[in-house]
Amino acid sequence: MSPLKREPRAAEDDVKYEAITRKRIQTSSLLCLLFGLTNLLVAEASLCPGNVPKFQYQPLDHLQIAVPVRINSSGPYEFLVDTGSQLTIVEPSLAAELGLKPVATGGVISVTRYADVPMALADRIEAGSVFVERPVVAIEDLGQLKELYPKIRGKLGESFLEHFDVLLDYAHKALCLDDSGTMREEMQGERVPLVAQETQQGRLAVAHPILIGARLSSSSSRETILRLDSGTNVALLYKARLEAPLWKQMENAKQCAVTHRSSVSLTVVPPQDVRIGGRLVRGVAFMTPVRTGKIVTIAGEDGLLPSALFKRVFISHAKQFVIFDPL
Repeated sequence: MSPLKREPRAAEDDVKYEAITRKRIQTSSLLCLLFGLTNLLVAEASLCPGNVPKFQYQPLDHLQIAVPVRINSSGPYEFLVDTGSQLTIVEPSLAAELGLKPVATGGVISVTRYADVPMALADRIEAGSVFVERPVVAIEDLGQLKELYPKIRGKLGESFLEHFDVLLDYAHKALCLDDSGTMREEMQGERVPLVAQETQQGRLAVAHPILIGARLSSSSSRETILRLDSGTNVALLYKARLEAPLWKQMENAKQCAVTHRSSVSLTVVPPQDVRIGGRLVRGVAFMTPVRTGKIVTIAGEDGLLPSALFKRVFISHAKQFVIFDPL
């Protein structure tokens, strides 16, 4: 990551921005227009577990979740819920409307691509009845995502979501955010621990990614580390062994959109059985980049796992576990 370029700011924000200098940050997810996931959507749920207030949403074309968000008492604006992004993202035009001034730049990775983007401090971000004060946001062009969904003004990332227990209920088209621990007590199912990550002193500007350990049928001898990502419709392996020659890979490649008005060429990997804890998910169709240029990844991660592969996903940030399809 290139060195952080800082502008004058309040002294109390030093800890936040020093944290950015030590990280490569993932802020965007992948959309492949020719490849999608399937999922079952059924009747509406009346409430979240524990009587926690819910967001009822209409899924976007590729099962992403969009919800209304207020920033600095303005809005609401439609934001994509993206557990794969460590920062909340605000598109430049909205940042200008809100008067968000860049105070730093940081290096971010957008699905195998690297860029420096401006960072700003919002006073307050609200989603329904919950809020987070003084979060760091990235000011970033949404690119092809914006072209597909013109109403989307940004992404609600982990810098917001990490303050809550989160239930992504695709079966009932509902999102639940809970800061009381009530919902967590009612969740039943195998608690899959998140992959432990280095902790740092002070209040971090950048949330930890949600990483889980999995065993793939093609590499059962080693653990594969996957980022749980609600912002993508593509199961992705950054590196995969392909027997087909490069020309054949290119012939079969699909152009998949990233958020900097660019795309990446991906090819399909033979279906993989994925074991997560005691659960076996059969026949997951991963994709992998065609090796035509430099691929930039985050150390320790092997790929992306779309949360929309499951009917429901419960994420406890406080207790650092995930339950897939909780009872």
